[in-house]
Amino acid sequence: METEHKPKPPIFDLSALTAVHSLFEPQEGISDPWGVDLAGSFTNLLVFSDSVRAILPNSADLSTVESIVQPSLIHNFANLDSDFIIAEPYSTIDHLTMTSDSMAEAAIHFDTFARQNKERLRSFCALHHTAYVQHDQRRRIRQGTTFDVARYQSDPMFVALAQYTNIDIEALIYAFDLSLRMPLYGNLAGHKAHYLNHPVRDAFNISVKTESVDEAPPIPISLAEPMRHIVNRLSKDEYITTIKILRDKVRELGIIGMPAGQISQESVRELAASARFRPRLRAEANVWDIVKVVMTSALGIASTPYVGVAGGSVITGVAITVLKRAWDRDGEGPLLPQGVGDIKWLRWAVRWDVENQEKKG
Repeated sequence: METEHKPKPPIFDLSALTAVHSLFEPQEGISDPWGVDLAGSFTNLLVFSDSVRAILPNSADLSTVESIVQPSLIHNFANLDSDFIIAEPYSTIDHLTMTSDSMAEAAIHFDTFARQNKERLRSFCALHHTAYVQHDQRRRIRQGTTFDVARYQSDPMFVALAQYTNIDIEALIYAFDLSLRMPLYGNLAGHKAHYLNHPVRDAFNISVKTESVDEAPPIPISLAEPMRHIVNRLSKDEYITTIKILRDKVRELGIIGMPAGQISQESVRELAASARFRPRLRAEANVWDIVKVVMTSALGIASTPYVGVAGGSVITGVAITVLKRAWDRDGEGPLLPQGVGDIKWLRWAVRWDVENQEKKG
């Protein structure tokens, strides 16, 4: 009988984490155009995992999480739990190797990817050529690149690509080198372990088997999309706090390990409210019922010593926003402000998109 291998903890690369970090601390005014999507993906990874691994290029004695200077967000993640971030180093002292045919095919796929994503790739390359990224890059990649890609400096395809995308050819080759690490990182992930990669690595499209095909840990309910709706309004500390709240709440509610789509609606709503995700008005919420509750509850709360006039004004302001959206509602309706979910007496009138996730399997 074949032994079932337990998947290793999920793994991510530093480029993906740098993208998220850039949302909170844009360098020279530049943030990664894939950062918002990755912030959502990291939410699932960090909330549902007991531990995660970080891939570390290592050119000297830089094989620990503590050795990472940038992105410093990794140290905030490490503080979420004891032994939460596990280093997965690999050596970059010498160039890694790939067959000429495989690299030539990868170059063609990168050319296609770059032409399809030229605006985003231009911003990505600009971010990765700031001192913020380059400092740690030079420490970790002794040769400058992980593969010997110097010959592409004069390659006609890359010269034409640089002209088409208006991206410096050295920056294109840097991004190409990043994409070439995809099969290596897939193998570092291990048997059936999930690898959260930066989308630039998707440019690598060679028929090489990697072990990054299954999702680990199991995701009973995805929190990625609601996080994407709010992350641009959060500071770095608020993002980390939200991740921590969600980690604690899914464990408190016993959601960890549940099959997808089997969580009670009450638990989903409690989870969404705890993270301050943005809700929408319920389709069945009658506007006159909302008026009645707002007038009695908001004014009543405003008169209590616990809230006071200023607090009541804020609550009434949020309630007025809800009323305006109720009058203007059409179809699904727009997302409401985060603060609406904080008002427990108004929650009956709202719902969260995360409640609508279909049952799987």
